[in-house]
Amino acid sequence: MGIKVAQAGYTLRYDPALTVDHYPEERQDSDKRGAPPRQAVAGHAYNLTASIGLLGTTRLIVRWLYATVAGDRAMPGIARAALLAWERDPGWLDRLLGALSGNTAALLDGLRGRRPTFTEVASPPR
Repeated sequence: MGIKVAQAGYTLRYDPALTVDHYPEERQDSDKRGAPPRQAVAGHAYNLTASIGLLGTTRLIVRWLYATVAGDRAMPGIARAALLAWERDPGWLDRLLGALSGNTAALLDGLRGRRPTFTEVASPPR
C-alpha cells in the first residue's frame, strides 16, 4: 500500500505515538503460525519480492540476491538456512525451499515484465 501511495505522489507519515494491539488468532487457511507449510512460505516470499520489484528492476534483483543468500528466519536464504540447520530447527528445509521458489518466481515474473499476481496466503473467516 505504501508503494502505491508514493507512486501517486503523496507522502506517507507515521505517528510513533499510535499503538496497535495485535491479538493472534488461529488462521483459517494452510498458513499456520509457527510452522507454515512450504506453499505458504513461497506465497509470502513471492508477495514480498514482487512488491519490491514494483520499485524497479535493480531493486528486484537486489532483493532476490539478498533473499537467496541471507533471507530471514521466516523466509531463509542459504546462509540463514545453514544456521537454522545447525540449530536443529525442524522446519528449515521446507522454509528454505518455499522461500527460494517464491522469490525466484517473483524475479522471473519481474524480469519478463509480468505484473505480479499476488498469492493469497491468508483469507479471513467467512
